[in-house]
Amino acid sequence: AFDQANNGRGGISSFNLRGLGATSTLTLFNGRRVAPRATNANIFPLQAVGRVEVLKDGSSALYGADAVAGVVNLISRDVDGFEVDLQYQTSTDLGDDTQDMALSAAWGLTDGDTSLNFFATYLQRTESQAADPFLKTSSGRVIPGFPGTFIVRTPAPTTGPLAGRPVGFRFVDPACGTVGNTRITGSGSSITCSQPTVTTLPFISNYDQTSVFVDGERRVNDWLTLRGEFLFSDLTDRPTEFINN
Repeated sequence: AFDQANNGRGGISSFNLRGLGATSTLTLFNGRRVAPRATNANIFPLQAVGRVEVLKDGSSALYGADAVAGVVNLISRDVDGFEVDLQYQTSTDLGDDTQDMALSAAWGLTDGDTSLNFFATYLQRTESQAADPFLKTSSGRVIPGFPGTFIVRTPAPTTGPLAGRPVGFRFVDPACGTVGNTRITGSGSSITCSQPTVTTLPFISNYDQTSVFVDGERRVNDWLTLRGEFLFSDLTDRPTEFINN
């Protein structure tokens, strides 16, 4: 499930089994919890994932309420040697200069009872202001802005600046027209404070992401094995806000 909330914010993807919401699907990494609630699957380096196990039945009795819809377990893999993967793609139908660039690297060493693996992924995605005609926003549309319009509701106020005004009376904030290119439109029962905008909601937001995963294992004897894991992920998201026309 790709998250388009927060004004087209990118870089957030979560597993959503049975359509019950991301918070109802538990995401595990090597059989262990990563977060108590919905987990961003993009934090794991792509090359580190060797296989994905999906438990499609509800597992709340074993894992808790965040596994009502099921469990997704990402299993890391072992590497012997060095791997590099570079991907670049662009699209002319999603706006000018819409580009994706991903660089992944993996290194692994196995020596008898000892193994060490290193994975890193860097993703850079540029913003797209345009999209399919059915999805993109229109240019020059007008939205309610702040300062805004206040409407007297029942019961009518007896104190304050709107005392004595009838129910349904519309009051425009006195600061409208002085900040943010807001302006008063309409009159009488349709008066309101509005803000004209250009096309601002991005279909794909601009973000960079770096993920690193390191794991090591040492077999001490037949009954004792030591294992350590380190996961780091940094997402820099720059969603576009509304821009005054």
